[in-house]
Amino acid sequence: MTRLTNYERDAYIRNVMNDVPKAQDWSETIKKAIEPVFLELLDPKVRAVYKDKNLRSNLNRWFYYPPNGGGSICLFGSDFSREQLAKLDEVAGPLQLQAKEERKKRAALEEKVRALAYSCTTYAKLREAMPEFAKYVPDDAQAVCKTLPATANILQDFVAAGWPVKKEKAHA
Repeated sequence: MTRLTNYERDAYIRNVMNDVPKAQDWSETIKKAIEPVFLELLDPKVRAVYKDKNLRSNLNRWFYYPPNGGGSICLFGSDFSREQLAKLDEVAGPLQLQAKEERKKRAALEEKVRALAYSCTTYAKLREAMPEFAKYVPDDAQAVCKTLPATANILQDFVAAGWPVKKEKAHA
């Protein structure tokens, strides 16, 4: 019976999670939702420049809302009042919560499969514990050789990268 390494467990977890549908791109959704509100907050002259796609590149700053990511809109100068930012929060807040909830659900799934993988010591036990995920477990015959590291061309790769660094001799 071949024992599992942490590397193999992590590969199993990645393979299982790769078959779980990816989360929606919330940054684009948030951008589309806040853009109309954002445009209302702009000075009409700046709004005209923003709406003209040929002139929009002249606005040389990016406004990130919320500040930690989500959606971004290009603009020059963004001195919004708390009331104006509250309007953006009304639109973006619920979408941010949905995005956070989606990430939490995915993280919970990954944690469950991680707990399963790390509770098993062999390929056979992992297949037995979750037969539905057996396709992600390699056959014992396909197991990676654990006694020899993969050393093909390592030295040439290091030399090509400039190894070893030549140190100047210290002068007495």
